[in-house]
Amino acid sequence: MNAVAKNGPVGLALAAGNWALYEKGVFEHADTEVNHAVVLVGYGVDKKTKEKYWKIRNSWGLNFGEQGYIRVKRSDDDDTNCGMDNKPLVGVACALDDSGKKLDVKPVKVCGTSAVLFDASYPVGPKHLN
Repeated sequence: MNAVAKNGPVGLALAAGNWALYEKGVFEHADTEVNHAVVLVGYGVDKKTKEKYWKIRNSWGLNFGEQGYIRVKRSDDDDTNCGMDNKPLVGVACALDDSGKKLDVKPVKVCGTSAVLFDASYPVGPKHLN
């Protein structure tokens, strides 16, 4: 939350296996298999339901969700709302080491709805190039 508020959009790797049928509202599902990259652009509280959410820009085009965005349920204890990604090679890891040998990758702990807190990155110290 601090990163998006202070630095702007944040790249995320998360679990989007159940997003295909999302149309609108605050999405909640206990999926833990990280398999998709998106951009976290904000957060808020739904005016009608009072549900907290993360606002995420998806890459599936404007026909997906709310004009290309999804609102994923956020809570004050997202860091304790955790599960295990038993197939971490699907989303973020390379299957081979530097010498070409297959890696033995162990399951990883992921937290938040759709594993939203698992893997985030944002630019630090960007500079304008002429």
